[in-house]
Amino acid sequence: MCGIWASINAPDAVSGLDAAAHRGPDGEGWARFDTPAGRLEMGHKRLAIYDPTPDSSQPIQTADKRYTLIFNGALYNYRELREELAAKGYNFQTTGDAEVFLNAFVEWGPACFAKIDGMFAAVFYDADRQELTAARDRFGEKPLFVECRTGNRLVFASELPQLPAGLHEPPLARRRALFRFLESGLVERGDGSFVDTARTFPAAHWIEIDLSKHKLPVDTEIDYQAVQFWQPPKPAQMDEEAAIKALRAAMDEAIGRQLVADVPVGGCLSGGLDSSIILGTVDQLRGDQSDPFICVSAIFDAEDDAGNSLSERPFVDAVIKGKNVELIEVHPTEDEVVDRLDEIILTQGEPFPGTSICAQFFVFEAARKAGIKVMLDGQGADELFAGYAPMTGYAMADRLARLDPAVIGEFEKLVESPSDLNTSTLLRGMWRALVSERARRAVFKAIGRYPPKGGPVTEPALPAPFSPAPGESRLDTLIQTLVLRDSLPGLLRYEDRNAMAFAVETRLPFLSKAVADLAFQIPGDLKVKNGFTKYILRKAFEDRLPPEIAWRRKKLGFVTPQRAWMRGRLGQWVDLHLAEAIEKLGPLLNPDWIQNEHARMAERRTPGDTAFRVAMAGRWLTLQEMQLYPSSPS
Repeated sequence: MCGIWASINAPDAVSGLDAAAHRGPDGEGWARFDTPAGRLEMGHKRLAIYDPTPDSSQPIQTADKRYTLIFNGALYNYRELREELAAKGYNFQTTGDAEVFLNAFVEWGPACFAKIDGMFAAVFYDADRQELTAARDRFGEKPLFVECRTGNRLVFASELPQLPAGLHEPPLARRRALFRFLESGLVERGDGSFVDTARTFPAAHWIEIDLSKHKLPVDTEIDYQAVQFWQPPKPAQMDEEAAIKALRAAMDEAIGRQLVADVPVGGCLSGGLDSSIILGTVDQLRGDQSDPFICVSAIFDAEDDAGNSLSERPFVDAVIKGKNVELIEVHPTEDEVVDRLDEIILTQGEPFPGTSICAQFFVFEAARKAGIKVMLDGQGADELFAGYAPMTGYAMADRLARLDPAVIGEFEKLVESPSDLNTSTLLRGMWRALVSERARRAVFKAIGRYPPKGGPVTEPALPAPFSPAPGESRLDTLIQTLVLRDSLPGLLRYEDRNAMAFAVETRLPFLSKAVADLAFQIPGDLKVKNGFTKYILRKAFEDRLPPEIAWRRKKLGFVTPQRAWMRGRLGQWVDLHLAEAIEKLGPLLNPDWIQNEHARMAERRTPGDTAFRVAMAGRWLTLQEMQLYPSSPS
């Protein structure tokens, strides 16, 4: 994990890379070339994980200087690729993954990207062909932004704040992204960024850029010139026994590879199913190793407004019992969160909708203080294995659509107490899955509930149309939507920025090549079954988990006492910055909503989640010294 910068004709490439210095405190390197398109500068800030010697520093070049590589990420199967390349006659001077990646590109060209089990944002330069190649991993675990508006300038960077630093141009906020965020809290859908002048390079794609010409691609040309190198596998016929066997083998392979590093490796532990499966598998694979495996947990000994505990302590204690684990607890307080909120906003580089992101920030800070440079985490499991309660409605809709006689029994099991579901929420989920968006809007319009009134923005976004892809179930289509667009990309952004603020590399076993590809192939009926979400995960790993975790029905999630905090200092922070936010975001905001908020503040009532998002977006604009893009929404 590192910070990268590659540019053609940028006025200040050094400052552009320096803006990502926190991502790579272990070294810096540059390669520069004169091309017909202009001056190419490739810079790298290193976080040394594999082979921490100077031999594996980047940029790394072939012996003949023809090929140059900078990349951010890690190749978990680099040892297997190294053996394959060595059999073809390649000689290696290092023991790290960068030289393997470089030689893989030399041997296979862009076809190498599909062979990688890992995460990467990479830029290669072929000096003989004067060709630049950029690529991003399958799920976009590693960030890569591109700026190319003018036709004579091009930049690839790891984080948005690098762009104004290296280009000496003030950024402008992207209205469409802000509309979406203010209305629903969505932050990342792979179709742009919060900055109008920058695009998110698409995950699972690569692009070749010819520098032998004087003209560079502009903006949307990046989208249609980029080539996709991976797509999710189609669902397959698979029985429960086969799925369990394959899942255990895939998880063992994934975690076995991800435990390999030349620095200490630890784990995030929430007490939920996903991180507990990772720890249970780590415990199996490490065996009798004498050094304890360090885990970090954020624990809030508090209750929600209904009196339900927000503490995962009993589950964390249960999962580490009998294991060689050293647990580090963090307990972020309201004061700590509010006092550091500006710092966390700057760390993220873009707005975020809630304080759970802040809790994650403190987890990675504690990990780094403990000397841990690599952390395993469970992102992706909920999306891939149907772990969110609303996904059950789609599973039930699939059963109903094929007239499955077991649908009523499964419905009753899902809503049986204790559960995150009740009859009305499950029926609403089935309604969304079975009835088209157009038909639902027509119904709501007929009863006077559409368009919605009182929302925060002047132009509410219409939900994207949903219909099952040909040959796929509703649940399978929803899973792909959440993984590739609506859920996972935002979670990956939060995690990357929070971890890299402290130069910590996060690795996600559920997004490994073996586990993720298998997850797409496992039938939906094995993911929602017998009244449980993520049924097949529970069944496959129940022998590695305490029963109270394996078959726990109520999902707490990674939450903070945000509602209580909104009645205290956090709410005061919202109201303190809301007036300025309304002024900055005025063209986007619904006048009725603004009037209601002024009345709420006058009556000293507690702000809600929407007010938090508006205050957050306004504060982000202020901290980044940013204005709205002046034209119509883009």
